[in-house]
Amino acid sequence: YQRRVHGTLSECLFFFRAAANMSFFVSFLKDDTKVRAASDKAFSAFDADKSGGLDLAEFEKAMAYLIGRIPGAPALPDGAAKHAMKTVDTDKSGSLSPDEFYHLAKKFLGALPF
Repeated sequence: YQRRVHGTLSECLFFFRAAANMSFFVSFLKDDTKVRAASDKAFSAFDADKSGGLDLAEFEKAMAYLIGRIPGAPALPDGAAKHAMKTVDTDKSGSLSPDEFYHLAKKFLGALPF
């Protein structure tokens, strides 16, 4: 699981390494097709049971993994994933759909300071 997630996310989250080339990164963020493709790859990597939705445990692993990839970021606080899930799970199904995950990714990327 860890190897599959790491390999897939290394591909779809290449933009963390692209920060040195800010114009490339900004153009990536403006291309919804590329952001959606990256979001869908990440979603698939975290959907361990291939149910088509991220349950709380899968979402918590996703958040912990992604936050852990940001240099200097603090560890994921207890309860943070559950709180975020309540906000992001707009249809209140108890799991995140690919669309909900994509909208979360767009909000996160839109909050970056540039």
